[in-house]
Amino acid sequence: MNREPALGARFARVVLLPNLAALVGQDGNHRAAFDFPLAEGDTVRTFLLRLSKHYPALDRELWDSRHQAIGQLVEVVINNSVLDLHHTLDSQLEAGDEVLLVPQYQGG
Repeated sequence: MNREPALGARFARVVLLPNLAALVGQDGNHRAAFDFPLAEGDTVRTFLLRLSKHYPALDRELWDSRHQAIGQLVEVVINNSVLDLHHTLDSQLEAGDEVLLVPQYQGG
């Protein structure tokens, strides 16, 4: 099976910090990083919806119950900028963009 990207294929880099990596079948004690195909016209929302369809455990943690907004357990960072500072769910992604998923940390 050929694992080389198709000519002209576009990808965004997905990075998940420890704990979240387990939601995509990786070692949850370490960060995970992989390229995921970027469709023409993908926004942050459409990209994350497609990504989470491939990983049901991630889907449950990432979205609110209606898949309208990011849930409270995960922070989304696009190219080193927390979602809603320079990007929104409706911002368009470009090939090579980095989508970082960070677990919400709680303390007391």
